[in-house]
Amino acid sequence: MARQDVTIVRLGDASIASPFTCRQTSIFPTTKIVQQGRCTLVTMMQIFKIQALSCLTLAYCLSALYLDGVKLGDQQLMLSGVFSAILFLLLSHAKPLDTLAPNRPPSTICCLYMTLTVAGQFGLHMNLLFSAIALARPHLKAAWVCSPESELSVSNKADGIPAPPCLGACSTVGCAGCVGGTCVSDRDPEADFSPNLLNSVVFLVTTSAQVATFAANYRGRPYMTPLLQNKYLLYTLVGSTLCLWCAALEVFPDLNEYLVLTKMPSADFKFSLWRLMALDLFGSLAVEQLCLFLFYPSACRSPTDVLLS
Repeated sequence: MARQDVTIVRLGDASIASPFTCRQTSIFPTTKIVQQGRCTLVTMMQIFKIQALSCLTLAYCLSALYLDGVKLGDQQLMLSGVFSAILFLLLSHAKPLDTLAPNRPPSTICCLYMTLTVAGQFGLHMNLLFSAIALARPHLKAAWVCSPESELSVSNKADGIPAPPCLGACSTVGCAGCVGGTCVSDRDPEADFSPNLLNSVVFLVTTSAQVATFAANYRGRPYMTPLLQNKYLLYTLVGSTLCLWCAALEVFPDLNEYLVLTKMPSADFKFSLWRLMALDLFGSLAVEQLCLFLFYPSACRSPTDVLLS
């Protein structure tokens, strides 16, 4: 009989397994549960947006740019992964506010607001990434070798010698010419990682876009703790932004060496790269606020909230 009593489900037991509970002898907990539920919903919305933007941006770097021989080093990938994990951990520490917001958050990710804000921020990231790549390409020193069907390559292959530099006329842009065939770039996508200017620029811009994504999509008021009160996340975002800007401007050479970055060609190049990174940060904030203003004007943050919360 005692064993049978243990297995009986009593009233209120279901709340033990729920993600948020509040037990009192009045209907007051209803408000608390709604606040906690909205905070949980907004947090999941943030995670979906951040993951979508991060995956889309990184997918381009790991696919299209891979054909140009651009890849991230092991140390760069490790730092980026640990940094992203820390930001997600700090993001999940946000708590609901004490007052219930008068408006509801979006109830689903399949809505026009979510689509436009993700598309707008992704378009901004890609546009600035294209601009950064175009900024770096003129400074690249591409080497070209004769393709396997050229006369020199055929003769050298028989002797076990690597393909020689191009010597004759060739229509390939950037090539000095080759004899009896076309030429190919010496940037092998399967080769070991070797830092160059294009790799350094892509790493700085994509990491800056990751920071901008977290900063722009952290919701804060009126559903959860403002960014100003989530101090660990605030300090991490501000500190990482300053570190990336210092790396772009080469303020601390040891920092660039630790991040496996090459030397920037000129002062104008540094400031142009820094402007792109700053524009990415503030542009992401503007896109998110514009979408909120269009679809949820009552939930749109004031300028003070944008900067401080």
